[in-house]
Amino acid sequence: MKYVISILILSGIFSLAHGQEKKMDAPFIKGNFQLPTPLGNYAFKTHMSGVSDLTFSFNLAFTKSLHGGVYLAHEYFSFDDTSIPETTNAAMQIAGAGITLGYTLSPENKFSVDYSVDLGYCAMLVSSETCNTKTGDKFHQENGYNFKPSVSLEIKSSETLSFGILLSYQLVLAHFGSNNLCLNSFATGLPIDSVGPTHIFAVGFGFKTILPTRH
Repeated sequence: MKYVISILILSGIFSLAHGQEKKMDAPFIKGNFQLPTPLGNYAFKTHMSGVSDLTFSFNLAFTKSLHGGVYLAHEYFSFDDTSIPETTNAAMQIAGAGITLGYTLSPENKFSVDYSVDLGYCAMLVSSETCNTKTGDKFHQENGYNFKPSVSLEIKSSETLSFGILLSYQLVLAHFGSNNLCLNSFATGLPIDSVGPTHIFAVGFGFKTILPTRH
């Protein structure tokens, strides 16, 4: 199903681009570094702390304002071992890929605002000593769809390079709970604390560089 959805979205993008009368701009690369903050579910918010959120994307500019492309993303979180009796030495990585769509306001000026949304699929990978002890495998993996809208305030430093401040809100349709650490439960919480998708707010900075094209 995820492949069908991706194909339909990409078909819509290229149909829209084909119908535009304006000449396409040069392709560009975007890179973002953010500090993620766990918002939910409750277990994820209580036990995990954000360390890094890196995203890189390759984009085609369909018009002066509209663009789309593909992205790769990686996030890292640390586990608070003081919040439960067990020693876990746990950490989480979320790795994902998909398509990105964006719209830029005032693209001809020095200052601009870029709205974008990432749509894709990701793997939530948790490493812990508790899983290693119980199963002999240190890693536990859950997969889910990823939805991440963001807004960036950008300033041009040259004709081909821009920098910006970025805010994003991410929804991952995968649950975090005691099972991710191969535990029956968290002693300090209730089973309902592990119910619900993963929500993440992040703030950071990014860059955009236009790639040279042949004339």
